[in-house]
Amino acid sequence: MRRPLLVLCVVLTAVHAWGEQENRINVAVNDLTPKGVDKSSAEIISDRIRSELMNTGLFRVMERTEMKSILQEVDFQRSDVCDVNSCIVEMGQLLGVDRMVAGSIGKIGSIFTLSLRIINVATGEILFNVDEDCPCPIEDLLSISAKNAVSRLAQSVGEDAAVRALRKKKADLHIAADRDSADIYIDNKKIDETTPATLRGIQAGPHIVSVRKGEYFASENINLVPDDLKSLNLIMSKGKGSVKVFSSPDGADVVIDNVVKGRTPLKIDDIPVGEHEVIVSRDQYLPAKEKIVVTVDESAGLNVSLKKAAWITLQTEAPNAAILIDGEQVGRGSIASLPVPAGTIDVQIEAVGFEVFKGPVTLAPGERKTFRAKLVSRFATLSLATTPPGAMAYLDEKKLGMTPMDRQRVVPGNYALRLEMPGYETRRETVSFAKNGDFSLSYVMNLTKAYTDSVRSSKMRKKIVRQSVIGGITAVVAATGVYFNSRAESKYAQYLGDKSQDRGSYDRAWHDAHAFAIARNAVYGVAGAVGVAFAITVAIPASPRRSNGGAPHAK
Repeated sequence: MRRPLLVLCVVLTAVHAWGEQENRINVAVNDLTPKGVDKSSAEIISDRIRSELMNTGLFRVMERTEMKSILQEVDFQRSDVCDVNSCIVEMGQLLGVDRMVAGSIGKIGSIFTLSLRIINVATGEILFNVDEDCPCPIEDLLSISAKNAVSRLAQSVGEDAAVRALRKKKADLHIAADRDSADIYIDNKKIDETTPATLRGIQAGPHIVSVRKGEYFASENINLVPDDLKSLNLIMSKGKGSVKVFSSPDGADVVIDNVVKGRTPLKIDDIPVGEHEVIVSRDQYLPAKEKIVVTVDESAGLNVSLKKAAWITLQTEAPNAAILIDGEQVGRGSIASLPVPAGTIDVQIEAVGFEVFKGPVTLAPGERKTFRAKLVSRFATLSLATTPPGAMAYLDEKKLGMTPMDRQRVVPGNYALRLEMPGYETRRETVSFAKNGDFSLSYVMNLTKAYTDSVRSSKMRKKIVRQSVIGGITAVVAATGVYFNSRAESKYAQYLGDKSQDRGSYDRAWHDAHAFAIARNAVYGVAGAVGVAFAITVAIPASPRRSNGGAPHAK
């Protein structure tokens, strides 16, 4: 009894396996055409593509040796150089397969590129193209890019009858990760479940399973066998994505977050998720600065059209003026050699105290131009002087300052000007100032009558005191002169009268008389000079001179 049951099980298993094989697509892979890489590397990657196609469960893949044997039997001479569709279709017909996979592997600079296409042998139609760019070592091209390309090819054949038949069957899938409550994505579509979760009734066939939680991510390509229960335990890591940067024209330098990455066209892998700053620049063109957001396991695209550059030097007399180009502030004060788009730009200059300047400037590509903006002040400037200086100035009762003043800023309009200075008459004038005008005013201040009288009285008192002092001195000096004169006359009389005195006494009397005469003459001279000074003080008037007022002037 046991032996018939065993035989039955073996037969049923064989029938089930045969049915599964019948649902698969017969495919052969033509060795990839090497472009910039060696032939052996192309053959190794071609074998990896065969292996990955077989692992999807969708294809029955013909081995390289089997292909070579069949093509040799039919004397197919072009297998080594068969890279056009007509030749590949002919090869597929000789091999007896439904589909042919062909393509190339190349290298440009530091970037490897893998290109695959799947062709319907019966119709010669290209069903799907896959391109994978990898700025990476060739090992990653083998282990990562080849797997990704095949996965995309497998997704593309979903409408084949064999695949539709396979997808009618169901399987179960248990998904766990090293972080609980991670979002689950099946074929890039988010489902309601989070990890850990068991999904029932999933379509059999290839799928992409990924889990995400914040910046953490994990993904795996799987093939669900009908009626199977598959378990996945995914290890999450900080997610990364990629960026593709294109520019017009090509050959522009690409900098991401201040790190040089290469030249366009360019694909950069392993970029952390989040926002990044990208600067694309090329000689003679304006640099373009963009923000991109990289998401987990996805490629962000950036296409930049660079503009031809010109250079402008902007000059203005206002050091803190804000300079705007096409509505965007680019600096303050004067700016040298600022790169701007070639063509007509709108220049706007804003400065406190000046009218806003607006005007177009046209520059040819590559041109360097200096542009000086003439700003119109919202105010007038006033230079004010008085004779003598030191008067306090008021405009409409508002204190302006003390003279002299140089280029004082005032609001345009009509004003009442008042000048005040101790001892001088208050001066009142009506003045007008126009916007952007430069005015210079000068006035002579007149002494007040009270001040004049006070000065005259003070001078008169001083004169009387001076005359009294000089008169007293004159009297003292004159009296001294009289004394010396009497002494001189006395000694002279003694000299002439007493003839009996000895010769020594006679000489002394003459000497004394002569000395007193000299002293008398000197004192009389001093008395005369003091008398002249006294006469002059009497003759000079005590009243001060009065200043005459002058008219203001402006320029």
